[in-house]
Amino acid sequence: MHMRYLCGTAIALLAATAQPVFAADAAASDSTETKELLGNEIIVTASKREQRLIDVPASIVAVTDVDLRRRGATELRDILANTAGVNNPSAGARSLANITIRGVTTGTVSGIRQNTVQQLYDDIPLDPTANAGTTNLRLIDVERVEVLRGPQGTLFGSGSLAGALRYVTRKPDVDTASGRIEGSVSFTKDGGTNGSGQATVNIPLIPGKLALRASGYAFGDAGWVDNQRTGRKDENGSETYGGRATLHWQATETFQADLSWLYQSIFDKSNGGSNYDGPDHNQVTIGRVDTAFKGRNSIVGLNLKYDAGSFTVTSQSTYHDRKLRYISQNGYYFPLVTGILSGFQNVQEGYSSDISPNNGKIFTQELRIASSGTGPFKWTVGGFYLDADITAGQFARSPDLVPILGGDNVVDLNIKGRQIEYAGFGEATYTLGDKIDLSAGVRVSRVTLRNDVRTGGFLPVFSLDPAAYVNKTFNQRNTPVTPHFSITWRPTQDLSLYAAAARGYRVGGINVTSGVGGRRTPETYNSDSLWNYEVGVKGRLFDGRLDFALAGYYIDWKDIQVSLVNNIGQYTGNAGRAHLYGVEFEGTARLTDHFTLGAAFNFASNEIAQRTEGLGTAAGVVTVVPGDKLAASPESQANGFAEYRFDLGKAQVYA
Repeated sequence: MHMRYLCGTAIALLAATAQPVFAADAAASDSTETKELLGNEIIVTASKREQRLIDVPASIVAVTDVDLRRRGATELRDILANTAGVNNPSAGARSLANITIRGVTTGTVSGIRQNTVQQLYDDIPLDPTANAGTTNLRLIDVERVEVLRGPQGTLFGSGSLAGALRYVTRKPDVDTASGRIEGSVSFTKDGGTNGSGQATVNIPLIPGKLALRASGYAFGDAGWVDNQRTGRKDENGSETYGGRATLHWQATETFQADLSWLYQSIFDKSNGGSNYDGPDHNQVTIGRVDTAFKGRNSIVGLNLKYDAGSFTVTSQSTYHDRKLRYISQNGYYFPLVTGILSGFQNVQEGYSSDISPNNGKIFTQELRIASSGTGPFKWTVGGFYLDADITAGQFARSPDLVPILGGDNVVDLNIKGRQIEYAGFGEATYTLGDKIDLSAGVRVSRVTLRNDVRTGGFLPVFSLDPAAYVNKTFNQRNTPVTPHFSITWRPTQDLSLYAAAARGYRVGGINVTSGVGGRRTPETYNSDSLWNYEVGVKGRLFDGRLDFALAGYYIDWKDIQVSLVNNIGQYTGNAGRAHLYGVEFEGTARLTDHFTLGAAFNFASNEIAQRTEGLGTAAGVVTVVPGDKLAASPESQANGFAEYRFDLGKAQVYA
């Protein structure tokens, strides 16, 4: 496994990682940090209203800006590495992150299916449609990250089958100008040198009324995977740059508007898989396929909020322009095909190019009304609309096949898709005697999918005619209903016990090559869903010096979306049922004003609950039976940390 060793500057020094390092942080006066050091309560917005973390009837981890900076956390994998029960069983590359919570997964890649975990940037959903990877935005100038375990379908809709990750950004300050510059240098074990730089500025344009906050960043990450076949070292490096700007207008005491823009470009120099090898367990690959990934995300959001006194009205409009490209230069596969077709008379080291784009123009609109005040009855109602145009495909060319096929068109797959979703949602909470909260909510959605597919090339249609194309149209509709229920008992303000049940779902989809070239595959696959049942306890003891949370859960997952294979190729189908159950714990102890200890763990059992026969996989046709394990679903995770800090002049030093 790889490990990073970091050091850097943040107007003083900034560092943190898996190995103990020393650093000084000049931002010790930051209000968020002051609250955290004093052990005060963390306020979260996981339920789309401000609540104390201890009062939310769900298993939630809130990682503050202070925690992120001290751990050197700059991207998604840093959050996953420090949160028990959340992991990334991906094939290797940053762009192929496969976030899972509580083991809800069936493999190392999600394919083009919708993710099981929804990511949100403030109120902006990052992956509301089926896609070809996880949007891995850098964690720059964020106030906190909220990890919500368990389905969040009532408030966040599809894609939150197993949970959600919310990145809550820092908002512009209309009163005070400020700025921050950070840089870091790190070294990767069995790899190379990494470097990064970022800057943030806050400018009040009209004091008390209008302010601009902007950030920019660049990261160069060295690889650590060696290619044993080609001899190339550290071939999975990555380059990322981007920025974010938010314009905040406090028009009146009751009305405010935020216009935000976010841009990120990422270039993964290799997005292939890897294995561990040798006595040192170094990560290596033996592939002859040179792969790369290029991604660009541009997101514009407009958030409007009106406070009417007894209720607030919030509107979130978002436009997301996503452009992804997977690029392959194959030095082995297609020359082998050439040899087979020619009776192995022309097998030689050649090349071919393979480009798989996945672009999306995604518009979302949410409007919600929520009660205000401190009365016993609290409620939220809202509506959601999504309109996404997706263009995707695969284009493979091989000059080595020209003498045999009369052309180089190996694969020519063009997909024009559209996804439209309407949803209405609402939830209500009633408090009895300031001790017991009774909550219920539901979301009803209508999802429509349409794909127009044009397929050509030798492999899909089995035709030597370069003009042979097949045109097909696929349609699918889903009407999922996702309720949730909970009861919370607070015997004191520093202790709460809860029980909850919630349903989540993931949209179905289309097998775009169904019926082409003799493929005997279903045209569509259905949505999958699960029920999550959990009980938990959260507490704060000794004036906030000890925080803890303990939860137990049971998940019933049915119609599981899985990658299958028949005699022609891959497709997605629905298979059976699974049961997942486990226990999670987090705890932080501030033993003194200078010394803190923390730990977290997850113990789980994740297994098949229903016999399913005739599943075509890469290993052949198999039958799964109750008791079989879910692929890539971990059964235990744990992490811990120790931190010591002291003052050195006006700076705070910590290890």
